[in-house]
Amino acid sequence: MTSKNQINPTKLMFSKWTSLTPQNRERHFLIVGVVSKKRGDEIFKIESVLTHNTYHVKIGDLRNAKLWKMGWLANDHSADNTD
Repeated sequence: MTSKNQINPTKLMFSKWTSLTPQNRERHFLIVGVVSKKRGDEIFKIESVLTHNTYHVKIGDLRNAKLWKMGWLANDHSADNTD
């Protein structure tokens, strides 16, 4: 069973998100717009805090807790520590 983020699509504007699969060092994002409001298939415009690049993300992807976490989470390097 896939872990899901509980989100309300009507309250996502300007919410903060952390990608668990960052690309190009882009990890933290803000939701800055709505591309599609089709119920169940909403698509949002997100902006990288680091680069200000924008992307589209489906609500189903935001609900996938293996891809996204709500808020800006610190990068956990504890597993990288090889003393």
